[in-house]
Amino acid sequence: MPAGFMVYFALALALFQQDSYDDVAEQLVGGVPELSASIPNKSSFTRARRRLGPQVLESLFRELAGPLASVGPEGSFYRGMRLAAVDGFVLDAPDTKANRAAFGGPTKNSWPAGFPQVRVVTLTECGTHAQIDAAVGGFSGGEPELAIKTADSAAGMLVIMDRGFPRVALWKAYTGAGAHLLVRARSSVAARPVEHLPDGTYLARMSLAGQRASHPGGVPVRVIEYRVDGGEVVRLLTDLLDPTAYPAMELARLYHARWEAESAFRQIKTFQRGPAQVLRSADPETGAAGGLGAPGRAPLPHAGHHVLGRGQRYRSRQGLVRQSAQAHPAQRGPSVRGHTQEDQEVPGRTGSEGAPQARQRHQAHA
Repeated sequence: MPAGFMVYFALALALFQQDSYDDVAEQLVGGVPELSASIPNKSSFTRARRRLGPQVLESLFRELAGPLASVGPEGSFYRGMRLAAVDGFVLDAPDTKANRAAFGGPTKNSWPAGFPQVRVVTLTECGTHAQIDAAVGGFSGGEPELAIKTADSAAGMLVIMDRGFPRVALWKAYTGAGAHLLVRARSSVAARPVEHLPDGTYLARMSLAGQRASHPGGVPVRVIEYRVDGGEVVRLLTDLLDPTAYPAMELARLYHARWEAESAFRQIKTFQRGPAQVLRSADPETGAAGGLGAPGRAPLPHAGHHVLGRGQRYRSRQGLVRQSAQAHPAQRGPSVRGHTQEDQEVPGRTGSEGAPQARQRHQAHA
């Protein structure tokens, strides 16, 4: 079977989530000349997926993925910077020795507990839910390490992340690529003020774990602290250090846009796949060629199929985006306050922590 047909077939596997290989192939009959006579058996498809390899589908994703919003729409830009969010989720893979060796999974008392799991981190445009970039790894790897792989795609953007992501290496990767950051942090991160600013925020340094705040390996950050409706203190770190150019009230109101990444995940994992589904591929080789993604590669065809249809969804959402951008500021009234503790970096995150504490487990067909 030609490679071109197999690309369409891989995308169709994502579109027709619960269908068998034969059923998916039948859906393509009439539109694909290669299937006009007969439908190959499953083993033929498996061999063809291995021959296809992951590079073709990754190239397709790289060609299609990217920001979509034009300059101007509310909810998509802040002071000339495109708004994007980084977050992650996990996918259940079939419980085979090959998948467990490649990706790992949850354990209890040193025994496997549940399916092997694939970790996915995406860079998502807030205003449109367009996938700009993505990275894939195993269950035991951390989301911050995967997020670093998407840094080069974030140039010129203001990237929002939750409190599991602050890392010196991540900070340097994104700012070095020309991006700006707005990241929630725990109370122990960059908590010792270096300089108090007129608006009540303060400058501090985020250091590597175990290092003093004065260590040259750290990075300068501006800390914004506020409460929402009398609840817990929310702490945001940013590299936008000028309180006049970037008011704390505006940045606090922007943080809610991080949830747009969760909404994009919901579109893929719930509406596109359906609930309680496991990826098809019994080994990483066919998974990489059919959408599972080898570690470090973009998750296709789910993300690719999602990108293909994003234009129509974006146009239909413009009214909702504008309403959301107008409504949320009225709900956020941050009062800035001071706070002092020892500086240290957040311990390793594996994806279970962060603002959405009750996030769902993400299971899928590939």
